[in-house]
Amino acid sequence: NHLRVGDWTVAVLEGVSAASPRSRHALVFAGLLRGFASQRPHGISTNLHTTLQYALVTATNLSLRDGLQGTVSLDIGLILAVSLVFESLDQRHKASIEHDLLLPVLIFALFFSDDGLRHGYFLSTIDSDVVEGSGQKFHWSTKSPSYQQLRSMASKPLITASGPLSRLAAFSIGQIQNLPVLTRLVQDVFEFSRSLSIQWRQNKLSEVDPSEEMLFLSDETLRLSAPLLWRILRTSMFAIITILSSYTEHLLCNDFQRNLHGR
Repeated sequence: NHLRVGDWTVAVLEGVSAASPRSRHALVFAGLLRGFASQRPHGISTNLHTTLQYALVTATNLSLRDGLQGTVSLDIGLILAVSLVFESLDQRHKASIEHDLLLPVLIFALFFSDDGLRHGYFLSTIDSDVVEGSGQKFHWSTKSPSYQQLRSMASKPLITASGPLSRLAAFSIGQIQNLPVLTRLVQDVFEFSRSLSIQWRQNKLSEVDPSEEMLFLSDETLRLSAPLLWRILRTSMFAIITILSSYTEHLLCNDFQRNLHGR
């Protein structure tokens, strides 16, 4: 006999082990939500979908409160899982996540972790592999260690999911009233931006104006290696702009509310 989808889902919900880290529970619930998202409204009932959302939020909050127990890879997995199913949650469950705990972990993972943008230090490793070739053109070989490292970095889940992660961070900012958390956010984004800017200014490729790339970059650099770097830099800029825009909007809304109630 085959279990119906609803019965199977209930069995999974009831079968999670209390001995395993709560972040693993969240991964299971997020996987179910993502799997059923394409099947709605025919996959599972509305009540069961709501139960799954509640289970995910509860497991996420408990994991955050416990200081994200488990390995670093599981912590990153939790953040990715939440970001990838976040848009499918209803507003009540989106707001029920403890965003003041989630946001610092998310920011660290995206901007500073080895699986994320690594403080922007990837730019400094590139410079030593950029050499002046024939015709006084800069050449950055796709066989160089720095290019291979950047290609590996670009394929990591935190980088490929930077869009959903940035939007989750933006939503989190709008939910937070804890000023120290928001202050730390600005400090972290400033630290990353400063580091990225310093590394970029010390990179030979920063000397080339975009309008002069064909004149000063080798064919391989122009077609293959440089576009990968521009993509990573655009990813960084998108994340920074999305997060700081949400922070600015949050500040303006709070100021407006204070002025409104102060009258």
